Amino acid sequence: VGEELDLTLFVSHPKNQRFVLFSDEPSEAVRIALFLSQPFRLDVFRNGASIGSAFDSSDAANFAAAGAPRLPQVTDAHGTYAFDPQARTFYLTLRGAPGGRSGSTEVVLRMLMVVQLSLTLSVPQAEFDGANLIANLALLLSIDPKRIRIVQVQLERRRLSAGANGTSVQVQISEDFDDAEVGMLSQ
Repeated sequence: VGEELDLTLFVSHPKNQRFVLFSDEPSEAVRIALFLSQPFRLDVFRNGASIGSAFDSSDAANFAAAGAPRLPQVTDAHGTYAFDPQARTFYLTLRGAPGGRSGSTEVVLRMLMVVQLSLTLSVPQAEFDGANLIANLALLLSIDPKRIRIVQVQLERRRLSAGANGTSVQVQISEDFDDAEVGMLSQ
């Protein structure tokens, strides 16, 4: 306890991974670093509900005072997480809590397979409309817009035509998922 653990699985990752620290002591904690060999869309749940970005230590809006973006520390709250896409590593802090010995403090990581698209648009970055791009891609592919996420937008460095710059966009499209599964995660 109080340690940082590195995990690498040499098998296919299960769609849902449960992490539990069996401890009733809030002073006991571990930080896990899970290496992911494939690209995934990651959703984090606690007690069957998504914890969203409230515990994402790489989110500057929520962790600005703590120096975001940063990796979770052993001293952080239970469920604090971050994903480092360059290292392909998911970081998670688990902390003991009353009821921890019974496994009631589990954190579930849902991993969905993704396809990543790289697009170059002939639209200046200032005029780029991400919501419209997602809606149009969903319509074109006949899929739910919730499955599409823009992961990077940057000015295209090379010239597309005389005097025109474009916008380079990376989009991830995840496998289909059922929201009813979320309630079953804590069972």
